[in-house]
Amino acid sequence: MLKLQKKEYWAVAGVCLISALYVILANRPAYETFPQNALPGTSIGHKLPPDYETSSIFWHPQRNVFFLVSDQGYVSSMCPDGENLTHWPVGGDLEAITAACLQNDVLYVGRENPDSILEFDLKTARVTRTFDISKWMTGPSNRGLEAMTFVPDA
Repeated sequence: MLKLQKKEYWAVAGVCLISALYVILANRPAYETFPQNALPGTSIGHKLPPDYETSSIFWHPQRNVFFLVSDQGYVSSMCPDGENLTHWPVGGDLEAITAACLQNDVLYVGRENPDSILEFDLKTARVTRTFDISKWMTGPSNRGLEAMTFVPDA
């Protein structure tokens, strides 16, 4: 029986592990195919302005609408079929949108540069509060906040 030093044992174990991973991964496709049952899809952006660059989209199940934000500084809403568009100018490079409570009329919008979270009231169509997060997250132009989600306390 072959006796290996501790160092040699780990080297052999590492080679075996890498070989096993190669065999497993080599037999998988490099990509996952798109599920055919999801086709045909439905285009819902046909009524957005041509220069509207959607940065984030949030489905609000209580209101049965999508809320979107754009790099051009708009918060927008639309029905699932892309109809009934409403745009509210907020300003800035908006990158994210979410809600903390689906029962109220408040959305939270992530703005990049200066990195901040805007509390947007749907009743008044205005920003009611701004939370500056540049102390924790800041970067040069176009390297700041890019996404956001709400996770309730456990």
